[in-house]
Amino acid sequence: MRLFGPENGLLNTTAFPKTIHIEAVILAAGKGTRMRELTNELPKPMLKVQAKPILEHIVEASWRAGIREVFIVTGFRADVF
Repeated sequence: MRLFGPENGLLNTTAFPKTIHIEAVILAAGKGTRMRELTNELPKPMLKVQAKPILEHIVEASWRAGIREVFIVTGFRADVF
């Protein structure tokens, strides 16, 4: 039995009460080894796409989805974040 999904309304934001607090966890800790030429200096979430770091795109999309608290888990090259 699937507990979360559009068929039971749990993914529809109108089904949630207005007072719900939603948080997000963004995992940005990998080394990006398959993109080694690009990630020797910068971690993958900091690579730019359309003049903005990938991580910024993700945080902005979270904000548009109504998420106001984001936790970013860092690892490789955490000093760059």
